[in-house]
Amino acid sequence: NNNNNKSRIDIKVFIEQDDITLRIRDNCEKFNPIEYINRIYNNKNDKISGYGIRMVVGISKKVDYMTTFNLNNLLITI
Repeated sequence: NNNNNKSRIDIKVFIEQDDITLRIRDNCEKFNPIEYINRIYNNKNDKISGYGIRMVVGISKKVDYMTTFNLNNLLITI
């Protein structure tokens, strides 16, 4: 959480030919969903954790994550 305790989220949608890209940006605690899902896939006994993230990644053409200026930036192309 940032210093003034106000969490913000910004969602933008870009449409380009056959691709739709969602850019989700927030100032919350750092969270890299790509690293998270890789940890889940390595744990073969856990079939439930991260189910929503797994669904999104499963239907996406591309998922990228980066953090800049203390902001989470998630790009999802479907």
